[in-house]
Amino acid sequence: MKDKEHYKARKQICQSNLMYSIQRMDLLIISISGAGVYVILEVLKFGYDKHLSNPTILKIAGVLFILSIILNFSSQLTGRRANHHDALFCDAHIDADESPTDEQTETIKFHDSKSDRYTKWTHRLDKSSVFIM
Repeated sequence: MKDKEHYKARKQICQSNLMYSIQRMDLLIISISGAGVYVILEVLKFGYDKHLSNPTILKIAGVLFILSIILNFSSQLTGRRANHHDALFCDAHIDADESPTDEQTETIKFHDSKSDRYTKWTHRLDKSSVFIM
């Protein structure tokens, strides 16, 4: 009985995290990268008049900022999927009796595996996004 309460509480946390993942876009990374793209575009726009010595470096930086935004957006999608499968994992534990059936055990393993896989991808994408920024 104590386990069911644990999974119910965990499910509430997962659902809260799911909503947070849907609503947020890692504002700091998005803001900094967006501002970086804007600054680079303005420098290129006005820098050509002053004959910049190497505008290619600025263009590469702009592409990296955009890539950082794309990676961050992708991490939000994988984070959402991870929380979704974790909530289903908790549901399966709540529905299971003291001795779960083979089908329930398979369902638990499936959602646990999916949640872990998406969580790993989320962490990789987050780290990549920060590194590229």
